[in-house]
Amino acid sequence: MSSESRTYSFKILSILTYALSIYGEVRYFLFRTHHSRSYLTPFTGNSTLDYIYVIATLLLQLLFVVQYFSQDGTVSAREQKNVLEQVGYHFSIYNVLNFIWVYLFKHKRFLFAEIVLFVNLFNLLSLYFIHKTYAIKDLGRWFTIHLSTVALPLSWIQYAIFWNGAALFHSHYDSLLPRLLANLLIWEFLLVPAFFIVVFADYGVGFSSSYLTLSIAVGQLLTKVIGLQWIFGFVIAGTIFLLSLLVSTGVLAGKVANNNNVLGSDREQAPLLT
Repeated sequence: MSSESRTYSFKILSILTYALSIYGEVRYFLFRTHHSRSYLTPFTGNSTLDYIYVIATLLLQLLFVVQYFSQDGTVSAREQKNVLEQVGYHFSIYNVLNFIWVYLFKHKRFLFAEIVLFVNLFNLLSLYFIHKTYAIKDLGRWFTIHLSTVALPLSWIQYAIFWNGAALFHSHYDSLLPRLLANLLIWEFLLVPAFFIVVFADYGVGFSSSYLTLSIAVGQLLTKVIGLQWIFGFVIAGTIFLLSLLVSTGVLAGKVANNNNVLGSDREQAPLLT
């Protein structure tokens, strides 16, 4: 297969899988009933906030697809080709797996849905650590590439793993043990985003994780007022938001830069995407 044919195939694959992901979200998730008893868990977020997040992600991903066909004088054809082949490959996998997940989630096949989520998590982490999209320096391309195809999807997968997993193990407020376990596990929404923020200065993952944790907090407050889950959720969301804000505005940029130097100057190791 020639280079031109390979590039054309990647473009078509990205468009088709993106359309498939949109169909799945609209057909099986957006504005559907995912807050019945089967889906009501200590990790169930507010439906309105969840829908806003999904729609915003799809719109940003549309920009990623459109940039395939845009002519930007600041980006060479070689760089565009590298983005298409390196990021587009993982993007297409994410779209297919996302469609499978929403289908299984809608039909309450939580075990298989959880497996799909973990496969997709591995796919996104591979994209994150191999191609280092967080190191893109141009803000516009950072939004178009990293935020749309990595940061927002990665935060969503983390959220979905806990929501789907809680539904899988029937954590529906029926007993004390699941609630106590959820009160402990929700702090993962602090630890994981904080790791990406502090180590990689990735405030994209920080802001998106903060938003989804806020969704959990609001959802739990409206569902079970007498409980700790929503209190922890607000505390975690606020903490991650503040940390992300400090890094994005440069207040903690020096300390984060030192961490990146220790790790091998990641921003210099992703020349094809910068």
